[in-house]
Amino acid sequence: MSQLFSINPYIPTELKAIPGNPAYIADPSGGFISNGSVEDYYDPLEFSLQEILTTIIANKDYLITKGDTASSVFGSYYTRALSAYNLFWRHEMFLDSVKNSLTAIEPFIDSLEPIDTVIKLYEEGHFNTGLNIANPDKVIKQIETQKTKNEASSDGISNKYKEITSWHKGDTYDKIFDDDIRYIFVIGVSSDVFEIGTDSIKLNWSFLRPGSNEIITGDNPFTCSYDENDIAFITQNRESRDLINYLHVVRGIDTTENVFSQRAKLVYSEDVIDNSSELFPWSSADFEDGEPNKPLDSIWSMSPWVFPRNYFYDVCIENKYHRTFGVYLTTSDLEKISTDGDRYYELIGSIQWSVVV
Repeated sequence: MSQLFSINPYIPTELKAIPGNPAYIADPSGGFISNGSVEDYYDPLEFSLQEILTTIIANKDYLITKGDTASSVFGSYYTRALSAYNLFWRHEMFLDSVKNSLTAIEPFIDSLEPIDTVIKLYEEGHFNTGLNIANPDKVIKQIETQKTKNEASSDGISNKYKEITSWHKGDTYDKIFDDDIRYIFVIGVSSDVFEIGTDSIKLNWSFLRPGSNEIITGDNPFTCSYDENDIAFITQNRESRDLINYLHVVRGIDTTENVFSQRAKLVYSEDVIDNSSELFPWSSADFEDGEPNKPLDSIWSMSPWVFPRNYFYDVCIENKYHRTFGVYLTTSDLEKISTDGDRYYELIGSIQWSVVV
């Protein structure tokens, strides 16, 4: 990089017009060199950081050869060199900065020691180091969105199950039972679908009419927000939850995100297995190596107090789908894709759902 160069440090004290020079004190009228009588100059073969960032040459006229035509002759060469190599130099500077930063932090990383409780989580197999923490930002966001949804209310029942019973109180109930909603789909949406800084996406259906290149699409795309509790999308999220809860309660099909978790299997703690209070409808004889040896009443799975480890998994371990979102086709949608003689159920498998702009 180009730097200011001064010859002052290289001039003997005996030649300078300073109090430290005895000859100058004795005869200040002599031909001594003052600081202002020597011009600074710059190395013309190096470029400063400012020149690289702005691509504008600076101080190239301050040459040892000042006074001749050197600066004007070579000025265009300097400008062209800056333009040609600017991007390369910037990349080089960036990589050097990254390397230096990583080198500086390496001793700190080497000295890190996780606390015993964290080590135990991995030793017991609750986390997979190659998968569950590959993208910590995704896990943190999932915790933020899943904690309130799955935590226990005052009576010990998960909020997820408490709100299931309200599915029939909204407009979605009327749409289902008035035959306005004809087909329900549940779309699994991974967190990768949401671009950085994007709060929501739009989902729409499409249908390729057989024997032609005509693609038919829905008139009203569905809006799916990253956070299902986002008040900006309260209507869309409420409708989606109603559809999913309807499938769960009426049809017996649970399509919530936790169903697709890597660890959906119930984990019975020792106290729950022993059942010394006889609160649960089983005994320790119904278990072998911590696993039920016969079907047990699963209604207790609704309580994070009884199955805290599963609550931990539901909140902290990255699910296959960040959100499962309920959408549907109406009678008018089916009329768009059908032709004379077509039966809806023969066409419904050809419906495709995708993210649209």
